[in-house]
Amino acid sequence: MTIRLKKYCDEAIFEEDGLWLREKILNEYSNRDNKEKNIIVDFSDISLFSAVFFESCFSFLETNYPKIFSKIKIQNLSKVGEKYLEIVLGEKSKILLEDIPSEIFGRMRY
Repeated sequence: MTIRLKKYCDEAIFEEDGLWLREKILNEYSNRDNKEKNIIVDFSDISLFSAVFFESCFSFLETNYPKIFSKIKIQNLSKVGEKYLEIVLGEKSKILLEDIPSEIFGRMRY
């Protein structure tokens, strides 16, 4: 499943949006039959970011649900977004940013 963040919020800066994304990811993982399949979070057209957004979602999942965290892949996150993600998660941000096979998804850089 791909979660297209732009459908639900215009920016990735508010804690409430991070909490919403966290719940969406947890529900998606809980309701799926194939737990080995990745959950894609698409950041297309999102250009504003904050550490609190990434903390409320990805940092929480990394600490409390490491198995689910390992199944999340991010696509189309700008360089600025990548920097914020790295501030929050350090080296673990690379797990989320691993390339998705290009025959299925492209990876855009801003």
